[in-house]
Amino acid sequence: MHAMSADDTFVCVTPDTLHLSQYVAYVEDDSAGAIATFSGVTRNVFQGKRVIQLEYEAYGDMAEKVLRVSPASWFALQP
Repeated sequence: MHAMSADDTFVCVTPDTLHLSQYVAYVEDDSAGAIATFSGVTRNVFQGKRVIQLEYEAYGDMAEKVLRVSPASWFALQP
C-alpha cells in the first residue's frame, strides 16, 4: 500500500503490458472508499475495415515531462 499525498503524481510510460492490479495497489488507501479504473478496448472493425493490431508511439521523455505537470492544470488544456 502506498499512501498518496495531494501532490503525489505517478507517471509511467512503458512499452510493456500494463497490469491493472499493480496500479490499483499503488493507489490503495485504507481511508479511501473506492478506486475507479477504466479499461478501454478497441472494436474489431473501424471505418469498415477489420482491426488486426494497434500501434502506439511516443517520445517517452517528453510524454513523462508533460504528464508530470500538476493534474489540476490538465483541465486548463481542454478547449
